Amino acid sequence: MPTAAPTPPPAPTARPVAPSPKRNALSEKNFGPPEYRRNTWVAFPDAGVPLETVVDPKYWVHVVRRLRPCDIIEVHAEDGAYFARLYVRAASTNGAVVMKVLEHHEWREAVAEVPSAYMVLWRGGIRKWGVKRISDEHVMKDGFDTKELAHAYVGELMRQFAA
Repeated sequence: MPTAAPTPPPAPTARPVAPSPKRNALSEKNFGPPEYRRNTWVAFPDAGVPLETVVDPKYWVHVVRRLRPCDIIEVHAEDGAYFARLYVRAASTNGAVVMKVLEHHEWREAVAEVPSAYMVLWRGGIRKWGVKRISDEHVMKDGFDTKELAHAYVGELMRQFAA
């Protein structure tokens, strides 16, 4: 009579793992000054660089090695056109960076462009906004912090010469 194959021992029954108790309070090791966990950076894009370009990961290729997750970047357009605060969600040494815009403010000029003998233009980070006479390209005045202030100066010039 053939002998029956030995039956394997019963598999041990898996005991259910009790879920770890949820903490109802923040652990002290997960709390501290921001300087220990993240950096705050300030960036000044050149005049005319739109915010859409700034949030593109390729824009940060030269500084990505300095970034790390949780960093905050304050972006101030050189010409004062906008301000944004960015949150770095991921950054790696191969150039990949993932950012989220936390807030942004754009200042659109409410100044109507009127034909005049003067032009308002951005003159650079030191000279800022300026007013140039079109006929001889003489710079009448520069150093205005905003484009609106430069336009207001053009209005004053127009009133002076109209009187």
